[in-house]
Amino acid sequence: MDSDQGHPADRLAFEGAYRQHRERLVTLAAALTGDRVASEDIVHDVFAMLTKERWRLRNGSDPSAFLTTCVRNKALDAVRLRKRRQLPDAADPHEWLDIKAQEPALQAAEEEEARRLLAAVAALPEELRDVVSLRIWGEMTFEDICRVQDVAASTAHSRYQAALEALRRILQDGEGVTR
Repeated sequence: MDSDQGHPADRLAFEGAYRQHRERLVTLAAALTGDRVASEDIVHDVFAMLTKERWRLRNGSDPSAFLTTCVRNKALDAVRLRKRRQLPDAADPHEWLDIKAQEPALQAAEEEEARRLLAAVAALPEELRDVVSLRIWGEMTFEDICRVQDVAASTAHSRYQAALEALRRILQDGEGVTR
C-alpha cells in the first residue's frame, strides 16, 4: 500500500505524533549525540520510516515510548558510526540551543545554563548519559528504561542516581566541562 494512501486515522495519528513529540525527540537525540543538525535528521529518519507503517501510531496507546526508543536507537547508532569514522565533534555541539526569553539578559542566562547542563551531560559516561537522557528528555519511566536498556530496575535506578550526582558535582565544581 502506498504511504500516501491508507486509513485516514493512520494519517491523523502520524501527523499528531509528529507535532506532539518532534521537539522532545529532537532534544533527546541532541542530548545523546551532541549535534542538533544530526538530531533533526535522526527524528526525520524515524518518522520517514514510519510513513510506511503509520498504523503503529494508531494503536490507541501513547506512542511516546515507541518513538523515544526508535530515536534513542538511531541516535546511538549515529554516535557509534561517528566514533568508528573518528569524526571530530562539532566546535560547539550545543550551539543549536534556541531558548526564547522576554529579556535579552534572561535569554543569555538561560542559554548559558542550558549549555552548561548539556555539556555536563555530554561529559558523563555513555551508560549514565543514556539513562538520564531517556528519563529527562525521553520522558520514559524506569520500567520503560529497563526494557530499552535491557537491565534490571535496580541498575537503571542506580545509574540515574549516579548520573544526577555526577551532574551536581560537575555543575558545582565546573569539573569536566570545557568550552
